[in-house]
Amino acid sequence: MPDPRNWANRTAATLTLIISSAAGLVIPILAVLPASYIYALSGLAIFASLQNSFQKAFRGNLVFGAVVAFAVASTPFAYMGITSALWAVLAGWRASFIAEREQLLALWREGVSQANQS
Repeated sequence: MPDPRNWANRTAATLTLIISSAAGLVIPILAVLPASYIYALSGLAIFASLQNSFQKAFRGNLVFGAVVAFAVASTPFAYMGITSALWAVLAGWRASFIAEREQLLALWREGVSQANQS
């Protein structure tokens, strides 16, 4: 009797061939659509994956600062010759200090008390 992984590989290969043969029919349809529509459609296609990744990455404390830091870091700019990576850290810290002050101060106090015990 064949290995179950062998059947899984054959099934996946068959489905891949079916989908790739249908691609020839889809390409002329996509060529007619405007580029902005294609970009929006592809963005929606990866939205669930992006949302899942964000939920895993920004779980826990100080979430707002992390989101602000991510947003600043993802923008391509430089101010005074310094790129957005440093500004992202500063903006994330500032956002956490404004919006999540109690959590940030508690985290700092915990870190200082652990450092003093060492």
